[in-house]
Amino acid sequence: MNNSALSEYLPIILDIIIVAIPLSYILIGRKKGFARIIIPLAVTIIFMAAGSAYAPVIAERTNDAVIHKQLTQSIENKINSSIDNGLETIEDSLPAYIADGAQSLGYERNALISQLKTDEASESIALYAEKILIIPLLTAIVYFAMYAISKIIGRLLVKPADLIARLPGIRACNNILGAVAGAIQGVLLTLIILIILSVILAFADNTSLAKAISETHVLNYLLDKVQMLF
Repeated sequence: MNNSALSEYLPIILDIIIVAIPLSYILIGRKKGFARIIIPLAVTIIFMAAGSAYAPVIAERTNDAVIHKQLTQSIENKINSSIDNGLETIEDSLPAYIADGAQSLGYERNALISQLKTDEASESIALYAEKILIIPLLTAIVYFAMYAISKIIGRLLVKPADLIARLPGIRACNNILGAVAGAIQGVLLTLIILIILSVILAFADNTSLAKAISETHVLNYLLDKVQMLF
C-alpha cells in the first residue's frame, strides 16, 4: 500500500480502531467475568492509595537508615581529598585581605582553608542529592513494589472468587457484570487516548495525522466532545 492509498484509508482505520477499543473490552470482560476484572483492579487501587500515603515515608526512612550516613561520608571523603590535593593552589589564590585577616587572628593560611573540611558541607550536599534524586527514586521503587504485590494478591484472591462466580445462577450475572466492567475499562482507555490525541493535535495541527483525524467521523466527533469538556 503506497502513501496516497494509506492517506485515503487512514481516517477509516482510525474510526475503526476507536470504536473497536470499547467493544473489544466488552467482549473480553464478558469472557473473563466480573470477579476476574474487579478484584485485581480493586486490590491495585487500594495498594496504590496506600502507596500515596506511605511510599514517601518508607522512602525517607529507608534513606535515613541505609543511605544517608554512607553518602555523607563518601562526599566528605571526596571533599577532603579535593582540598588536600589542591591546598597549595587554593592558598595562593586567597585574596590578601583574607589571608592577612586570618593571620592577625592567629590562623595560618592552610589552617584557614582546612576549615572547609567540615561535616556541614558534606551534609548539605547529601541532603540536596537525597531531595532531588535518591528519595524520589526510592519512592518510585516502593510504588513499583506495592504494585507488584497488589498483582500477586489480586491473582491469589481471584482463584476462589472465580470458582464461586462459576456456580449455576451466579455465572450469568458474573458474565453480564464482567461485560459492564469491561465497557467501563474500554471507555476509560478511549478517553485517555482522546486526551493524548488532543494534546498532540494542539502542537501538531498541520501534520498528516491531523489532516487524517479531521477527515474521520467518529474520532473527530469524540475529540470535539473531549475538547469541550477540558
